[in-house]
Amino acid sequence: LFALQEASFSNNKLNGNMNNKFNSPVLQGIDISTNQITGNLPIEIFDTTNLEYFYATQNCFSGSISSQICLANNLNNLQIAGLSSNSNCNNVIKSLFNPKIHLTTNIYGDLPSCLFSMLNLKILYASGNGLNGKLYNIPINSSLTQISLSYNQLSGTIPPSIQQSTLIQSLDLSYNRLSGTIENMYNYGNRFAVVNSTDDDYYSKSSFTTYLNLTLISNRLSGDIPSSFTDSVSLQPNILNGNIFACKSYPSNLPVNDPNSKNYSCGSNELNYLLYIFIGITVYFIFM
Repeated sequence: LFALQEASFSNNKLNGNMNNKFNSPVLQGIDISTNQITGNLPIEIFDTTNLEYFYATQNCFSGSISSQICLANNLNNLQIAGLSSNSNCNNVIKSLFNPKIHLTTNIYGDLPSCLFSMLNLKILYASGNGLNGKLYNIPINSSLTQISLSYNQLSGTIPPSIQQSTLIQSLDLSYNRLSGTIENMYNYGNRFAVVNSTDDDYYSKSSFTTYLNLTLISNRLSGDIPSSFTDSVSLQPNILNGNIFACKSYPSNLPVNDPNSKNYSCGSNELNYLLYIFIGITVYFIFM
């Protein structure tokens, strides 16, 4: 396999570990997703500048995610979601929120910070791994357009560079422990949807629209929602449920495209009401 350039073994029942199975210096891509592969991620694969994509979702891997991935500096598509989530793995637990999502305790540690600074990386999928740590700033010349890190245990705030990005088209940080505000994410509501065209055959063309997807539900986010989200037709947000955003003029400033906009109860407003009630009761007993 010394001259192997691409390999696809997805959707099989491969098991065992993959260590030292791929030693080609010209390897450009590999897809081993949806199998039952065990052991650690085969990090020797990333010891090359030729690798452009690596898919390993839904397997039975264990251990941590090594920063050696970042040695593959031409990598543009990294999909390592649910590394140990195959239904045939040991220690798999179905999510209470979504039965189709399998959780696991076989993956541990932090998400390597170097992944956020890989200049050629466009797609980063690492959802469903239970990873700790935090999000990191991305460089001004970052190529990232799609980030999916849901169903982990990430904490801290959403970095300014991610909030202010004008390139990211899809961002899913749901089901984590993120806190802070999203007040600097106004660019996500200001941008236009992208209309793409493609040739179906020699005689006809078709077009499709790419919307901006923003999913932040089930975190600990608070504060004001950017006003650009309110009537944006290009943004497809799912941000309200499970957070405690304030409402300036409830409900008029809530994103109309959010599936929970009609029944959302403004968290910060509820806290204010409870505070007013507490103060009123306290004052009453003081002067009784």
